[in-house]
Amino acid sequence: MNRFPWMSIGLYGVLTLASIPLMMEWVPPNRWYGFRLPGTLIDSALWYSVNATGGKMLILSMLICAVLNLAFLWKGMDKIRPHMGIINIGLIFLSFWIVSQGLLDMIPG
Repeated sequence: MNRFPWMSIGLYGVLTLASIPLMMEWVPPNRWYGFRLPGTLIDSALWYSVNATGGKMLILSMLICAVLNLAFLWKGMDKIRPHMGIINIGLIFLSFWIVSQGLLDMIPG
């Protein structure tokens, strides 16, 4: 069995673990870690609210991505396996885009 699909699922796990401090509101406003959207670095209450929601949404989306990967592996879709790297990159970018679009709705104005 190819190890790459399991590495992808591990990447989803790492991104999920990185989302937990955001969800728990442990990360103060900064320029390096968290969802930096318009106004979040100025208003700390907005920062914590946006990042807590973003952390929850990202955890959910990473779990969905991991389940999709496991379904592909379980069903043994041999035609899809060579393309799992591209599929996973697409799923991660799509997840971040969906989460950020949802978070932009939280920004007043």
